[in-house]
Amino acid sequence: MDKDNLLSRYSEACQDVAREYVGRSSRFGAVDLRVLESLPETRRFKTNIRYSLEVISEAKDVQGEIPPGDDDFSTVDWSWYQERVQQQAQSELARKETLEELVAAVKSQPYAAIFEKTCVRSHPSRLFHSYICGTCHGSGQITCYRCNGSGRVVCSSCGGSGHTSCSRCGGSGSVSEQHQVRDYSGHYRTETRYRACYSCSGGRVTCSYCGGSGRNTCRVCSGSGLVVCGTCAGHGNMTRITSTSTYTVPEFSGLYPTGTPDYVSEVVRKAGFLNLEQYGVIEFEDANMLPEHARVNIVYSSTIYFCELFMEIAGHQSTWVLYGSPPRIYDTGGILEILLKDDLVRLDALGKEWGRMLPWFYRRARGIVAPFMASEIHQEIVNADYQGLAPEAIVERVNRSLSQEYIEQSLNRLRQVIQVTATWASLKWTAVIALSSIPLIIFGSVFIERSKTHAMLATQDYLIIFPWISGTQPQPDIVFVTIPLSLSGWLFAKWVSGRWLRRTGGKPLVKWASCKGLLIGKWTAAAVIVSSVVLASWFFNKWPVWMDRNGNLYGILAVFEAPQVIEPTIILPPKKIINRHRSRKAN
Repeated sequence: MDKDNLLSRYSEACQDVAREYVGRSSRFGAVDLRVLESLPETRRFKTNIRYSLEVISEAKDVQGEIPPGDDDFSTVDWSWYQERVQQQAQSELARKETLEELVAAVKSQPYAAIFEKTCVRSHPSRLFHSYICGTCHGSGQITCYRCNGSGRVVCSSCGGSGHTSCSRCGGSGSVSEQHQVRDYSGHYRTETRYRACYSCSGGRVTCSYCGGSGRNTCRVCSGSGLVVCGTCAGHGNMTRITSTSTYTVPEFSGLYPTGTPDYVSEVVRKAGFLNLEQYGVIEFEDANMLPEHARVNIVYSSTIYFCELFMEIAGHQSTWVLYGSPPRIYDTGGILEILLKDDLVRLDALGKEWGRMLPWFYRRARGIVAPFMASEIHQEIVNADYQGLAPEAIVERVNRSLSQEYIEQSLNRLRQVIQVTATWASLKWTAVIALSSIPLIIFGSVFIERSKTHAMLATQDYLIIFPWISGTQPQPDIVFVTIPLSLSGWLFAKWVSGRWLRRTGGKPLVKWASCKGLLIGKWTAAAVIVSSVVLASWFFNKWPVWMDRNGNLYGILAVFEAPQVIEPTIILPPKKIINRHRSRKAN
């Protein structure tokens, strides 16, 4: 297939990608798009990778005197050791074979296989330097940190005094004894007498741990006053082993022929030199060794398809740039911003109109937010902002279809509209749940009391919910019932609010609003609980729930079986009692 046919097929593929992108990103389709001109071509440029050599001498101190290997060098002369390390590093930088091996490795591997700092050679000879340990000065031992070299420590039992309290008398120096004595009447009684303790002198005895000396042998050093040096592990000397390695640090750059459009270098920068094979053909071209600079320049020939599309969409003309195979969009010429400008204008007007002060603002908001979020590019903006991308990065993500100002204004207005809607939703649901708590509490209380059999006087009514004595404080039983009911209502309100937002803008808008804290949250839950408890407590303090003799609630609805009515007992006044005994005596 010749070059013209390849370019023609690439042009058709680019037009299909443009039509599909317009259909997804806006409400316009292929009918509204007309290609005025298509300019497909292959752009050739060179990719240069500069591999610079860097020699690093890594030193490691090892305990004891380590014997060198057959190819290693060993010395006790520190000056000679330092000079040798420098000479070895310089010889590695001047080693031409390292550059040749690097070139061979790069040519045998795929493009950009070495893309980060990599070790390409380790010097076969290591340098060994033995020296006396600076901590113990070659003895292998240091002063014991526990006893400071004395080998003795203060006795922990007596604190260095050599005496401890007598366990028999508790340190008082005297003990008590019980004696039976007889008093002058011949009766016996128990009498407590104190005498000096025979086991101690003044309540103190010799310490059994230190034998009265007040000091014990140090357990750390076993009384020697010295411990093994931790730096050299008791060897008395150390060995410094230096290994020399050569690393390469790749640096990528592009070489573009004269007359190459600026968008070519911008596309390469956006795609990244490491990913160029995904967009075109990369072939090895040349390798240039610079031993005096310890550097290798690897040149690749890069070929990538580009296409400039001159299109007209809904009466607006724009120039698009596509690249790679399969085609990818780099720049849409800002045409989508022009096409979607009306959606942003309506969204901006919605955030400023006086209707946002009305409770039914959500109806008007849905009619504008839903068409706005129907565009895939608007969904991409919301997703990118949810992921924490800056507006500048979002511009690149949407293929420069929109400007940074458009993106910032869209996010701000969308946040404002959803916040107003969420505020009204919180207020309305708080009021609805608080008012609904009253009949729900009545229903719950009645349901609990329904299975009970009540007996009451014919002249009284049975109170199901008693008013609080003070008339102002909330009743504990009402609070206990109201909190779970209001929490359930809040969860339902949160679900309804999220469902409205999902139907309006889809899952991306729900995730974004949740991340920005625009949904019904914990503060709404607190307002719902407090409002429900206060309103229910106030209502039942004013109007308690009662049942009459016929089992009617509030005398209207019969929800109980007729309770057992007890007629009041008539108590007659006491009769006058005549004292007959006094009457007879009088006669």
